[in-house]
This record gives sequence, structure tokens and C-alpha cells, in this order.
Amino acid sequence: MSRVYVLVLTAAFLLLALQALLLSSWSHNLRASSEEADKTNKAEQKLHGLLAKSQDLQDTHNALASRAQKLERVHASGARQHQQADQHTDSDASTCIGPVPDSTGVVAAVVVITHNRPEYLKKCMSSVMQVHVKDPSHRQKFPLHISQDGNNTAVTDLARSTDPAKFNMSHMDLSLILPVVHMQHVMADTFPTRKKTEPAAYYRIASHYKFVMRQIFDCWQYPKLIVLEDDMQIAVDFFSYFEAGAKLLDDDPKLYSVSSWNDHGQARHVNDPLRLERSDFFPGLGWMLTNAVWQSLKGNWPAAYWDDWMRLSPVRQGRQTIRPEICRTYNFGEKGSSHGQFYERYLKPVKLNDVAVDWSKQDLDYLQRHRYAEELDQKVASARLLKSSEGVHLAQGLVKMTYGSRSEYEELAAAVDIIGDWKDGVPRASYEGIVKVRLSVLQDEGYSFLGGECLLVPVPVVHSEGSRGQSNLSFPVNFVHPVHKGHKRGVDKSNAA
Repeated sequence: MSRVYVLVLTAAFLLLALQALLLSSWSHNLRASSEEADKTNKAEQKLHGLLAKSQDLQDTHNALASRAQKLERVHASGARQHQQADQHTDSDASTCIGPVPDSTGVVAAVVVITHNRPEYLKKCMSSVMQVHVKDPSHRQKFPLHISQDGNNTAVTDLARSTDPAKFNMSHMDLSLILPVVHMQHVMADTFPTRKKTEPAAYYRIASHYKFVMRQIFDCWQYPKLIVLEDDMQIAVDFFSYFEAGAKLLDDDPKLYSVSSWNDHGQARHVNDPLRLERSDFFPGLGWMLTNAVWQSLKGNWPAAYWDDWMRLSPVRQGRQTIRPEICRTYNFGEKGSSHGQFYERYLKPVKLNDVAVDWSKQDLDYLQRHRYAEELDQKVASARLLKSSEGVHLAQGLVKMTYGSRSEYEELAAAVDIIGDWKDGVPRASYEGIVKVRLSVLQDEGYSFLGGECLLVPVPVVHSEGSRGQSNLSFPVNFVHPVHKGHKRGVDKSNAA
């Protein structure tokens, strides 16, 4: 019995030991499973955290991208995306492109007119950008635009380029200028003209200018516009000059525009970089007008020959233009001129100002209308009268020659070597018919100015609010000027810039 008892106890002990072993193994496995679960939970929590951070980063990225796009639209560079599909014709002239930019602090929008000459546009924009970048305030005061007529791909690529090498600039300098807004004026390949013999280019140009002014003034509500063409280079003080000119336009309702051009600005006739003049003649070629002036013009904008139309007395309405003695633009566009000899004689020799004038420090009160007229009358009265134009270039001091007809004026103009034509009775660069010409002598080192100045004066001298010698030409609303013969700034008939 005792033996059986021992065996029972032994069996019970072994059973308890086996249970303890099983319990220990189960507990170990349970702890291992719990630790693994904890690790898994921690891993999952870490993964969720990383995913949340990734989402936050993505949200931040999206917000920044959205903000960048908004800023880009504010600067109107988004107009590039809109204008490729824009087809601008007279039938949809009311169409505006792109969002309205912020015009706070803008003196004038600057628009370069171009068509199909990428090599000219590159040279022009390089000049504009290199002057523009010299003053950081220019970015706000003078926002840059390129308005392209047509679909020339080389011009389009250049207008939208952000490659500084194309404009002879550094990345840093170019970043201070961009964005340059690209506008595109697209019309049918064939353009109707009033006469079959007329070049369509003149019609395309007038339509393009109307498109630019409507967009800048009516759509974007800029206060002023400076118009350049793709065959121009600008002077070192170009923007300073136009900023001062903008104040003159604001203060004087009798002003039509401010121009950078003097038709008699050849090196042989100019030497004072500080001198400005009033003129009844509208020269164009790098000029600024106000929104108010555009409102007075747009209702009767012509189908062609827009510049000669702006020179007509019924259109100008006695308003005058401020022009410099020494040009602030230079026209290098021999390609596009109908008269090669005219370019060689009168455009190529023009002097581009190279003096960095700070126009904010210049006293321009002498340009006030009544003061300017009085001082000019005094000059005319004090000038010595020459009875003959022979040897006029050697004249000393202030002299004058008089004319009583267009043919007589052309003879005197030839004698002093200036452009002899006029528009609607107004000689180029004249004020009430009076034209100022500095006299010089060509020497080995260049032109020498001996103090001579000649006034070409109409007789009899008549004082009036308008120009002396104006014709009584009646002007229809749908005026189209015939192609002028003789001296004329021509246009390449294939290049409607």
C-alpha cells in the first residue's frame, strides 16, 4: 500500500512539474507575443506619424505652389497662358486678356512692339533690360511687356525666354526684371486694304497698336504707356527721362505725349543732353501717352497709317509733345525701311544720349506752355536775319532764316541738312512752325559746335493757340493716308511690327 502511495505521489509530483513547465512555456510565449504586438503597434504608430508628416508636407507644397501661381498671375505673367488661343480681330476688339495687374506705384507700362524679327527683338530687349535692371524701383514703376503681332515661333520663344544668356545678362540680374509679360495679337494671314496696291502691313500695324492700347489702358487700367519698337535701343537715362516726363503730362493738359525722339537728332545737330523742347509735331519712335489721351483717340482710331493720323490737326487738337534735343532712343532698323538712302542720311547718324542724367534734379519749368512760347518769341526777335542760306553752317551766334511756303521751307531744310517734310502743315520738330537747328562743322575728331544756332521761322509770324501754317484739311473718321512720296520713315511691307 505504501508502495502504491509512493507511486501516486510521484505521479502527482510529475504531473505538477509538467503543468508548471507548460505554464512557464505558455507565459513566456504570451510575453513574447505581447512584446511583438507592442513592437507592431509602435511600428504602426510610427508609420502613421510619418504618413501624417508626409501629408502635411504635401499640403504645404500645394499651398506654396498655389501661392506662387497667384503671385505669378498678379504680375500678369499668366497672360502668356491665355494669349496663345486669343484671336484678336476687329470683331472681338472688346476682349481682354489675363487678370488685371496691380498698378500701384506704376509710372508707365512699357510695351515693345514686335512681329517677325527675332534678331531685332533680342537686341532691343537686351538694351531695355540692361538699363531697366540698374534701378530696382524700375520693376514696379515700369513693368515690361512684349506685344507680338502674329505667330512667328522664334519671336514667341524669345519673348517667353528666361535664359539670361539670350539677353547678355546674369541670372541674378534677369531675376530682378522677370516676369516680362508676353501679349499676342493674332489676325488672319490676309488683311483687307482699301486699295489693292496698298501694303497690308500698315493696316496690321494700326490694328496691333489699337490692341496694345486697349489692353494696357481699357483692360488693365495703367495710367500711362511707353511704346517702343523692336528696332530700338534706349539711352542710359531712358527711364529717368520718362519718369520726369510723366509729371509733365500730369501737370499740363495741353500735352499730347512725351517722346524720346528728335527728328533732327543727328550728331551734326545736337550737343546738349539736358535740353528739352515743346513741339507741335508728333514724332513717335519711343513715346509715352496717358490713359486720358487714349480715351480721346480710340473712338476714331484709323484702319491704317496711325502715326500720320495722330499728326493731323483735328486729332491733335492743339496738344503738343515734349521731345529731347539728344535722342533717348536709337533706331537700328535698316531692315524695314523703304528708303535705304533716307536711313543712311537721317536715321543712322542719330546720336543716342550717353550721359546718365538724373532728371529728378532738373528744373523743367521752362517747358511750361506760356513761358516756353515767350522765351522762343524773344529768341526769334533777337536772332540775326540771314538773307541767304549760303554758308549758313559757318554762322556764329543765333541766326534765323524765314520761309513763306512749303517749297521755301524744303530749300532751307536742305541748306541746314535736316529732314524737309511736314505733316498737315507742321514741319518735323517744330513749335508754331519754328524749327531750331544747331550748326556744326565736321572736323577730324568729329563735329565741332561753334555756338551757332539757326531758327527757321515762318512769315508772317502769327501767334495762335494752334500751329502756324496749319492746313484746312478736312478729316473723315475712316481716313486712310496715301503712301507718302519723298522723305519718309519707311516700313518693310512684310514686317508689320
